[in-house]
Amino acid sequence: MSAREKIAYIKGLLDAGTPRDDFEMALYGAIVEALDAVVDDMDRQDESLVALTEELMDLSDYCDGLGEDLDAIEEGWLGERVLDQEDVLIAEGDEPEGVDLYRPILCPYCSTMFYYRPDLCDENDTAQCPNCRRTFAPSEVELEEE
Repeated sequence: MSAREKIAYIKGLLDAGTPRDDFEMALYGAIVEALDAVVDDMDRQDESLVALTEELMDLSDYCDGLGEDLDAIEEGWLGERVLDQEDVLIAEGDEPEGVDLYRPILCPYCSTMFYYRPDLCDENDTAQCPNCRRTFAPSEVELEEE
């Protein structure tokens, strides 16, 4: 039996029986009303749950579509080329031995140490200090060894 059917059964018993006084009738009536309210709330929650589940499924489908679109964009952008080591920032501790992507350098003007990628720079390129904003050629500065 469902909760609604059980409440209907209790109502039937109350209607068929004869309570001893008005207080008992009011008490039983209040209990039945409270049970009705609980069942109504449960029904509303069930409906909300169904609606939320449908929205979640729609959102999941939308996210899947976005993932497919991003894959298509990435494939179009990269073509058939596979990412090599220089295209990916490597987390500390994961980089292969003997390969330093970034090197420390000291600004000759303010002595601020910062990092740059020498493999991306030509001999004539300049570096800009993040602290004093002055530019200089990394080849003119002695690199700091760690």
